[in-house]
Parts: sequence; C-alpha cells; structure tokens
Amino acid sequence: MVEKILITGANGFIGTALSEKFRAYDPILLNKGDGKDGILDPNMYKLFKGVDVVIHLAALGNYSGAKLEDFMKVNVDGTVNVLEAAKITGVKKFIFASTGLVYGNSKLRLTEEHPLNPVHPYEQSKAAAEAKCLLYGGFFDVMIFRFSNVYGNKGVKSVVYKFLHNLANGQPSRVVGGKQKRDFVHIDDVTGLISKCTGKTATGAFNVCSGKSYTVNYIYEMAEKISGIKLEPERVASSDYSYEFSNSKAQKLLGFYPRTDLKSGMEMIWESFK
Repeated sequence: MVEKILITGANGFIGTALSEKFRAYDPILLNKGDGKDGILDPNMYKLFKGVDVVIHLAALGNYSGAKLEDFMKVNVDGTVNVLEAAKITGVKKFIFASTGLVYGNSKLRLTEEHPLNPVHPYEQSKAAAEAKCLLYGGFFDVMIFRFSNVYGNKGVKSVVYKFLHNLANGQPSRVVGGKQKRDFVHIDDVTGLISKCTGKTATGAFNVCSGKSYTVNYIYEMAEKISGIKLEPERVASSDYSYEFSNSKAQKLLGFYPRTDLKSGMEMIWESFK
C-alpha cells in the first residue's frame, strides 16, 4: 500500500489533475522552479522523508523561446537532483514523465523498441533525462511514460482545447499544416494509469497514448461539429511529420486501455464552456 507520494510539477495540467486524484494520500507537491523547494533546490531531499513513490512531472515545457542549455538545466540537472533525493531517502518507485517526441521524425507506428532520435532541444533534454533515470534503476523501480498529446478540460495548451475554446469565443483558430496526424490521450486515462502504476512493479519505458491518430484538419472539423459553429481558421503551411504510437506494451504489462475516445473527450471540453 502506498503510504506517501511526492509529485513534482504539481501546478501543471497533469500535475493538477494528479494532485486531486491523490488528495486522500496528502501528497507532497513540488513545482519546477529553482527557488526553495524547486527541483533545482539542493536541499529538496529534506522533503522526501517517508516518500514511497515519486511522480516526476516538472519540466521546462516545449516552447521555442528557450535554449538547449535552459532545457538541459531544468529537465536534466533538475531530474538528477530529484533522482538523488529519491536515492538518499529510500524511495521505492520513480515515475518519470517523458514525451513521444523522443523518437524523432518517423513515418512508422512507433513502439518502445524504436531508437530514440530527438530533433529539437526539448525532446533532446527529455531523452537525456530518460537515460539518467535508467541509471538509478538499481536503487528503485523506474517507469518512464512517453506521453502523446494529453488533452482535457483544463489542458489549455492542447490544440483540441484551443480549437473548441476559440469557437466558443468566436475567434478564428490557427491551423498549422493540417494533414499531419497526432495521437490524443485524455487526462483521465493518464491519471488513471499513473494511479494504478504506483502499486505495480513493472519497469522501463511505455508509450502512454490512445493508439489512434487523427489529422489536425479532422480535429478542427470535429470541433466545429461538436460546437455547431462554423468559422474558417487561419491556415499556415507546415512540413510537420505525423506521429503515430502503439500502446500495446502498456496494454500487455500495465493493463492500460484508454476509456475516453476523442469525440467524448471533446464533448466534455465543450460542455465545460457552458
């Protein structure tokens, strides 16, 4: 039985939902900053006393304004600091939030056996952090979750949320490319899996995805259909690749079968605007 859980990145989209789910356990909540109690705080380990499970979500997010060294400082050095704190205090399980983007550009349906080939600084830092996590596998169980696009009612950064939000407010959306495919997994399925895995002994990397991919154009058309609003978007050319993932390993070893299909998830977001 889990006695104590520590969540980093607790104020993010996934972290907020997870904190609520684990509220009965009175989890310890940390954010990503380098100030007191942040993941770069050298004295952070003092907060880990009695912790059984660390769920490490804190990261510098994927945006173009940051440099490689910024990503490496927070996403790699910060992760090592969290790993060291977990090692010192005898944590039993470490769950690390990574991204499916670590595979790089590929037209294949990606499984965990696909070699990592990260292209941009964000995913390069995530791949490096994954490697650091695996080095600590002798001290506690390490699970790496490579998320596809996580969406839901409060996921304001998701294109799914943005399309619906803009339609609700009569604002045109920006559709970049449109033909590229993306995999979307609902926040409830993500938090449900993490909750289940706090008590599992499985280790290694897992794709956390729906296993189904849709074009960005399809997502926008679905948003119009659900909202009942037609609004021509601003279209921007793009050479973005499609990303399609397999979740067969998570199904087999973790019993992960996402329950929320994309249409239902989008309808829930739309209802939250009313």
